[in-house]
Amino acid sequence: MKRWVAAVILTAMILGGCRARELEEREFVQALELDLREGKIAGGFGEYMISGDTVEEIIIASQNRMDRYLDLGHIKVIVLGKELFQEKKRLRQALEELEKQPLIARSSRIFIYDYGEEESYLRQIADEGKEPGEYLCDLYKNNPYRSSSTMTLEELLREEL
Repeated sequence: MKRWVAAVILTAMILGGCRARELEEREFVQALELDLREGKIAGGFGEYMISGDTVEEIIIASQNRMDRYLDLGHIKVIVLGKELFQEKKRLRQALEELEKQPLIARSSRIFIYDYGEEESYLRQIADEGKEPGEYLCDLYKNNPYRSSSTMTLEELLREEL
């Protein structure tokens, strides 16, 4: 009887296949941008800016527009709009949500950008033929004057929370 149960379980595991998403089915984003527009959080991963009440809504709405699984485990850079950065209550809310995202590394670099219009800063970088996450990390690493003006997500969390 025990052999029969073990055989059924083994067969079920073999026939069930692997449920993990293959690499080809994932979108590995390296940068996230967030700003405040008309009282709502606006953000995205480079293609477009999506508005919502929470960061989670932006992530879900972005995922719903993609034909691949949105993998947040490779985010190196978070660009915060000046308006969001100056609105401490909303910034704190956004940071608390980012802190709850287990895949977003606390070592992600924070950049502040002045979103004058409705454009995506990450999209502008991509339109120049550069990968936004890599470009901004290189900008930080290779520019001694900029390195003192950026912080990590962990440092910002400690400062703001």
